[in-house]
Amino acid sequence: MWKTCWSKLDENLQQETLDAQVRQQTQRVRENVVQQLATLKPVVEEVNQNVQAVRQKDEDMAQMLHDFKNYLLIETISWIPGKISSHPVTISYKC
Repeated sequence: MWKTCWSKLDENLQQETLDAQVRQQTQRVRENVVQQLATLKPVVEEVNQNVQAVRQKDEDMAQMLHDFKNYLLIETISWIPGKISSHPVTISYKC
């Protein structure tokens, strides 16, 4: 989409029939957009990194929850009325 807009804008700037004032104003708008995009690029990259970190933490939490449910299931299965199984169960998780 942006490439199409840029190419049309460049085509319009190259037209000989374009009024000089309109061409000058369009060129200033184009330069302003380029500056704004340069300003936004680091922000967008930082947000993408944050989203990726949140997704990784979500996956880690899902794995921890899965491990904990398995632990509870093992404890439930190993429960003997009046006694608790003597073999320990360990849970590994990332923080």
